[in-house]
Amino acid sequence: MKSKDIVVYTVCAVAAAALILFSAMRMAKKPEPPPAAPFQRISLADMQRADAIVIDVRDVDAYIAGHIPGSLHIPLSYIDGEVPYLPKDKAIVTYCTCPAEESSGKAAEIMTGHGLRASALLGGLEAWRAAGMLLHTGRQP
Repeated sequence: MKSKDIVVYTVCAVAAAALILFSAMRMAKKPEPPPAAPFQRISLADMQRADAIVIDVRDVDAYIAGHIPGSLHIPLSYIDGEVPYLPKDKAIVTYCTCPAEESSGKAAEIMTGHGLRASALLGGLEAWRAAGMLLHTGRQP
């Protein structure tokens, strides 16, 4: 047997051992935790009756193009870092333009996990528009 063949066999054996070890580690991996409880949703009528902080979780371009008057702009990717600055004693309503409140629901889950009273606006900004409500444009709330 040539030394070149020995090198090839050794490399193949090491690669096979690595794959076996990797597979064993994946199988021994702890099971995923159960999914978080579904986030709370709030209707437009209930939101209007509540004395709540309203947060737009969309990107800046979407916010500038049109948002609920008085809403704060905190994109979903920043929610976790902004939680310490939000009041724990006040209701919070998040909204987006996702068909099933995906982004606003995720934001509400994050906030609820930190002890805040948060819910997602059912129907999001589209529900607001469909109700004929006023929209603001630009950076000001």
